Amino acid sequence: LVTIWNYILKQKEGNVSSAISLCEDYWKDLPKVGADMKNREVMFPSNLRVAHARVISAIKYQEDEALRKKFQKISKKLSALQWEHDGLLIVPAASESELIAEGKILGHCVGGYGHAHCEGNSIFFIRHTQEREVPYFTLQLNTKTGFVIQNRGQQNCARTKEVETFEKAWLATIVMPWINQKKERKTA
Repeated sequence: LVTIWNYILKQKEGNVSSAISLCEDYWKDLPKVGADMKNREVMFPSNLRVAHARVISAIKYQEDEALRKKFQKISKKLSALQWEHDGLLIVPAASESELIAEGKILGHCVGGYGHAHCEGNSIFFIRHTQEREVPYFTLQLNTKTGFVIQNRGQQNCARTKEVETFEKAWLATIVMPWINQKKERKTA
């Protein structure tokens, strides 16, 4: 305890309580990155703030890596829902970076939906077939029920009549048969 107390007092955190808090956070986060908790230099780094920032970065990288793997898995699964009809097409998001780009271009918040996408409230991009790379509308679908949570365009505008008609046809032709087939496989 004396070693810990002396270490905390050496930290230049303005006051003892903020130094204690930073140490607690750092020591709590170390196991998340598989740090050697028996190593004195790991437990008592010369610059605690920098060491903690590195640990946070490592945790974020691990979370991002896990999310990338989930995206790969769900992207493969959702590729069955890709569809082209009457000059429009719909494709599932393949990566978090695609979500971020979509949100920036269309001026809405889909960039933060990576975890929701991978957990069944998945994101799809609607495009004109002549402009496949140009964001048009972004649709969020509950892939268990076929319920469209939202479908938004530029600056969160509501879908056009053309997009609404396309959405209904996609749900009836592609999505609901896919969901029903999954349900049949589970009961068989």
